[in-house]
Amino acid sequence: MKLDFIPLGKLVVSATNMRHGKRPPDVSDILPSIRRRGVLQPVIVRPSASPATDGDGGFEIIAGRRRFTAACIVAAECNVAGGEAAPAMPSCPARSSIAATMPTRSRLR
Repeated sequence: MKLDFIPLGKLVVSATNMRHGKRPPDVSDILPSIRRRGVLQPVIVRPSASPATDGDGGFEIIAGRRRFTAACIVAAECNVAGGEAAPAMPSCPARSSIAATMPTRSRLR
């Protein structure tokens, strides 16, 4: 896998992400760290089936919704609308392997 820096405006949470829901996740525990140091652990993404809001082809977040949400909060506090980039590892796993990986990642937290 290679590390890329993808603008926040090109990232969306995948509907297959187990934390995908109507309410934003609680990020109060990681927000101070992301304010100080930024996102240190990359989010795992794949190319989106539908284009992101800017129409330029985006990425779906497979793992890292809380980090993404916290990064968006920090960008909003600094008045950086979608231009701030987050470290991301593009991946193209099959949907079945994504579904199998997410509960394991959640248990490790």
